[in-house]
Amino acid sequence: MQKETASTPMDGSLIIPDYGPESILGLSNGILDYFGVAPLHPALPIRQLFGESQNPEKSKIILFILDAFGWHSFLHCLKDPVFSELTSPFSKLRISSTFPTTTTAALTTLYTASTPLEHGMLGYILYLKRFFSLVNMLDISPVGMDRDLLTHHGFNPFKWLPVKTIFEKLSRTGVKCLSVTSNLFKNSGLSKMHHVGSTLKGYSDMVDMVLLLKRALEEEGPLFAFGYWGLTDSFGHQYGPFSPEYGLELKTFFYLLRNVFEDYFERREHQDTGLLISADHGQLETVWSDEEWISPKDKLVKEFLDIPPFGEPRALYFIPKEGKAFRQYFQERYSKRFLLLSREEAIQSGLFGSLQDSEKRDEILERLGYWIALSKKRGSIHYRYTGNEKTFRGKHGSLTADELYIPLLVFG
Repeated sequence: MQKETASTPMDGSLIIPDYGPESILGLSNGILDYFGVAPLHPALPIRQLFGESQNPEKSKIILFILDAFGWHSFLHCLKDPVFSELTSPFSKLRISSTFPTTTTAALTTLYTASTPLEHGMLGYILYLKRFFSLVNMLDISPVGMDRDLLTHHGFNPFKWLPVKTIFEKLSRTGVKCLSVTSNLFKNSGLSKMHHVGSTLKGYSDMVDMVLLLKRALEEEGPLFAFGYWGLTDSFGHQYGPFSPEYGLELKTFFYLLRNVFEDYFERREHQDTGLLISADHGQLETVWSDEEWISPKDKLVKEFLDIPPFGEPRALYFIPKEGKAFRQYFQERYSKRFLLLSREEAIQSGLFGSLQDSEKRDEILERLGYWIALSKKRGSIHYRYTGNEKTFRGKHGSLTADELYIPLLVFG
């Protein structure tokens, strides 16, 4: 099943995310629906994707997430005949990521079947008023400080999210849930937050990851297993999402998967298992001249902002000293490269999805600041928080097609 979903351009190349069935929100809700749990949002029809009118019903589903596995990068890789053959057993669907197109927002949507506005993980670096700090949400620590520092100062990862994980909901109905992630992340605050309700196992490398998920199929009863591979994002950042290095990383994954699951693909075993492969977001190819680096000495920060910009270099959040003066300066300086929206405009446009009633509503909205700037093309604004920030060739965060659209590959 392959479809070009309709989306509404906001400004030239920018596209509003689709939070309907053909999105990572729809995928997560589709998994709930498949196992008989009421979805929170429109669900992707997974039974239809598996073709269960012709094939046996699946009691087990494995979902692999390859970080920064973009739809356009995937199409580029398909030009390689070997890669094309490795992925030939899968049906292919293009789906939408979230806004911002970043791991903290998109993965949390996958793990909770909730929109970014509902779960509140709205970017890489957020201003958390409770801690009076700009916080790296991957590390759960103030920017530049040791990982998980805030977990020692009142940040409880098991209770931080205002929504339940899909693992919690599935396990209550008798579905076993397994998550596998790198040993580097297994004991982090972010992993503890994301995997409540699931048995979490760590792996040392790609082989270890795939084998852990294959062995999980030996257990009796219904199973949902989730595997996360992050080095595709690292290769894209360093070499670019259309580079030979990035393509080889993807090819290695699919080669390994086809070999480890050889009998499965040949239909000799595990016919009760469905296999899904997708991503959290894509990446955009850039060069160093697309970047602007700023510090506390720059006019934008020194004269117009209460605190440094936060969010993403391609999707920035601002808390200005005075809104009108800030807006005028930003438009004069950056309007050719960035679209500036008020927080209210961004929410009304549907960038973050819908927001159900929540006792944390005001706290979540605070994390967006008052103004949001989206890169229209390839530009980015990098703030020097520590001085150790790096230049990346592949970037994400804004709403170009390269960043927003991702594949969903299906076999079963």
